[in-house]
Amino acid sequence: MAMILRCWWLTFAGLAALLAVAAASAARASLSEYLIQRIQEAHKAESNKQFELALRIYQQAIDKELASGGNIRALLKQRAALYEQLSVLDKAEADLTAIFNIKPFDPQSLVDRGYFYLRRNRFADALGDFLAASRYDRKNPRYLYGAGRVLVAARDFVNAVNFYSEAIKLGPGDATLYLARAEAYVNLKMMSEAGADYEKALALGLKERTDRFFAFAGRGYVRLQAGNYDGAIRDLDRALGFDPDALNARLWRAHAYEMAGEPDLAQRDYERALTIMPDSIPARQGIQRLRAQ
Repeated sequence: MAMILRCWWLTFAGLAALLAVAAASAARASLSEYLIQRIQEAHKAESNKQFELALRIYQQAIDKELASGGNIRALLKQRAALYEQLSVLDKAEADLTAIFNIKPFDPQSLVDRGYFYLRRNRFADALGDFLAASRYDRKNPRYLYGAGRVLVAARDFVNAVNFYSEAIKLGPGDATLYLARAEAYVNLKMMSEAGADYEKALALGLKERTDRFFAFAGRGYVRLQAGNYDGAIRDLDRALGFDPDALNARLWRAHAYEMAGEPDLAQRDYERALTIMPDSIPARQGIQRLRAQ
């Protein structure tokens, strides 16, 4: 049972979440009241699926800011997110690239475009943007982290580990960096190293619920592979507490119960796995094994 790669970059659902907090982000960026109001109006139109209206609002605000010498960075970024949601990808890319021309240059613009390329599976372009950002700010570990995410998506786990390790040198207190490297180690079947990184990530503390899920699920998987079934069950209990419908975690705990001599609990998990994915072969095989016994 192999570890499934996580998708850390924004999906369209993630983009919707981004849009929901964009007004607050705009305020933090010290935008004018006019721009904050226009962005809020565009988001309201988007939530009502009035996409043409939202695009007109963005264009009107951009034209006004350009005429007065204002800052259109946030407007372009938000419009790019809408274009991507609408699958108008050439215009989304154009807006993200246009941000580069705004002074002073912000390396975050490279990161934003890098994740856009990553969502499109344009790995070489994405990696180039993250590395360019890291050259502008050599002390920021998140740029090297982004490069690691690209390489994981491209299944180059060896070099992903290298980038994560460099990022950890810059940000040794960032738990998410260890969590990301642990994933790469798992895919390289370097379970001891992965286990140590999961331990470090949990010890440092993970703020996001999703991160805590992956930390406990990942460490549970590592413990399962090492034959530590009781430890695996404890970790997978925690993971399933965050996401009861996580198929892999459910199957891993079922297998741990089976190996620990708890057939009733194992069968319950296998049956629950079938309700999550009715055509799950591991779940069906697990039930068959238990019935044969």
